[in-house]
Amino acid sequence: MKRFGAFLLAFKLFSNLNPTWVYVDNGNIHYLFEKRGNKLFQGGIVIKSYELPYSDSVVIGTEGREHTYRGSVLIRVTRTGELIVINRVKLEDAVKSVLTTIPVNNKNGELLKLKSVMARTMLMYLARTKRYIPDSTDFFVYTGRDGEKPLGNFASKFTTGEILTQNDSIIVPFYHTNSGGVTEGGSDIGCPFGYLVPIIDTFAKYGKSFSWEKIITEDSLYKLLRTRTLTPLEVTPSGRVRSFTGDNDVTIDADTVKKLLSLPSLLIYIENNADTLIIYGRGKGSGLGISMESADYMTSHGLSYIDVIKLFYGGLVNLTRRQSYEELYRIPVVQYAQKAGTCAHY
Repeated sequence: MKRFGAFLLAFKLFSNLNPTWVYVDNGNIHYLFEKRGNKLFQGGIVIKSYELPYSDSVVIGTEGREHTYRGSVLIRVTRTGELIVINRVKLEDAVKSVLTTIPVNNKNGELLKLKSVMARTMLMYLARTKRYIPDSTDFFVYTGRDGEKPLGNFASKFTTGEILTQNDSIIVPFYHTNSGGVTEGGSDIGCPFGYLVPIIDTFAKYGKSFSWEKIITEDSLYKLLRTRTLTPLEVTPSGRVRSFTGDNDVTIDADTVKKLLSLPSLLIYIENNADTLIIYGRGKGSGLGISMESADYMTSHGLSYIDVIKLFYGGLVNLTRRQSYEELYRIPVVQYAQKAGTCAHY
């Protein structure tokens, strides 16, 4: 049987400071490294690279920060002077870290099973495509051993090897915090994944992010968007705004409005009131895939993580148990990822 592969979760550390210091400590050794230009020093001696064998707990410190990881560590400097610190970690160890960063209730054991399957699926997908892990509430973050929780570790063991597939291909397990009552159809926003179908979500109303409102003055709106009016122009069948019109019928991208006005979602209705705008909204996130607050309610009231998968992916996705994994791949860590919440980078 093919041996378990491992994932290289790499983080590139950029700095204009000279020197840059890195230390590594696994309890048995404590090494300090210095980067000057395109050279790496240990104890005043120039070295090509350093690699620490696989460890259950290793502390890596740099730029005034430190984190604990499982796995091996490789440190090197590129010809252009870029410091590279690579954490090579087994798949199941990476899952333990990633699953707890998915939002909503890390004390719900059944929900954590779902999160472990989603985390494992995404890591497997990224290993095959060598893509970034997007850094947002719609996607995943790898934090090493720092992010692990005992209940999450147990849940990941319960689901060992389980991933989500369609037609024997690994899917991208999109999710969001709250659907506002209806999920988004992928085809409606140019997201070409057939399992992203619009679902009426009757459980969303039990989530704390189900409804909200935001009041903004016309003056504040003008400072942010150079317009005193804002009217939805293009809307998806689910009701999410894709574009707006402003003063002089200027078209404004909905993602720009969402970002600058800090809107939880684009499932909104706008009411003009004197010199203010009142924005009434539902949900939080892109609306693609699984609504995590709904999943929390479902699994807290007798339904299983498998029931959640069937509902939000329209019965089009299979839960598959794999016993062997891909060979080693390099995946940059999340903070250098592209914008999340769209399909642009898949």
